[in-house]
Amino acid sequence: MLFNLLMYVFMAVMIVRIISMNAQRKKNFRTTELLRNVNDSAMFNEIADRLEQENQKDIVFLNELKVFRLWEQAMNRRYDAFRKSLEEINLNDYISEGRKGMEVNEVAFFYLLHTIPNIFYGQEDEEMRKLVAEKAETVREKLSNQMIWMIYEANEAMYDGSPEKAVPLYEKILDGDYEGIAYGKSMISVYKKICAVMLAWYYKDRDEEKFNEFKGDLEAFNQMNVGRRWIRNLGIEMSDEEEAAEETESEETSEEEPAEEEPAETESEEKE
Repeated sequence: MLFNLLMYVFMAVMIVRIISMNAQRKKNFRTTELLRNVNDSAMFNEIADRLEQENQKDIVFLNELKVFRLWEQAMNRRYDAFRKSLEEINLNDYISEGRKGMEVNEVAFFYLLHTIPNIFYGQEDEEMRKLVAEKAETVREKLSNQMIWMIYEANEAMYDGSPEKAVPLYEKILDGDYEGIAYGKSMISVYKKICAVMLAWYYKDRDEEKFNEFKGDLEAFNQMNVGRRWIRNLGIEMSDEEEAAEETESEETSEEEPAEEEPAETESEEKE
């Protein structure tokens, strides 16, 4: 009897996991379809409108969709639309209390706090970047112990010309010294890539030997579309061979990375 009961429990757990995995695959497919068309505002918004209608009950996805729209508007310099969309977003909707404590939608915050400010830096538009910073202040207290927030503040310090406020954090995270800092487990590799690239940018004109230590990280990040844009926005020029590889890849792949290479939604956890 006990064995049969355990088998039923095991089967129930497996069924729940399969359902969860299928739901995540469906979500990844939706996101990939949307992000592939980011450079075409009309097509992007046509897909976004359709996805919004098809997923009225998926509040998490609908909230992420609002941030994806912001990202497209920033990419295509649709600043009036961006201001309006940003004003309508309530960032507290992306933070909730779960069984393990505070849960943060790191997909949404990755685009809002990391990717979009990087775009505006590349566009040399400090006004728009500061507009995002003002919005971010509304959740500073809630996110202050989150890695995604700490790296955001470090990036802003770099953009503002104060690397002394950022470099120690980047190095600390790359060294694995982040005990007590909350982060989504599947996000840590993304965060480390960003830290490495930002350090490469810092050392580029300061210390050639240190810069070369991060060349492998630059090349790896450059293979991802989101990473390629990030590097270009920093003004880092890759070699001719790498640029040629980029162009070939861009012709053969979608505009954005496959869903499994995009940051995945996770619960924030503290390193034990």
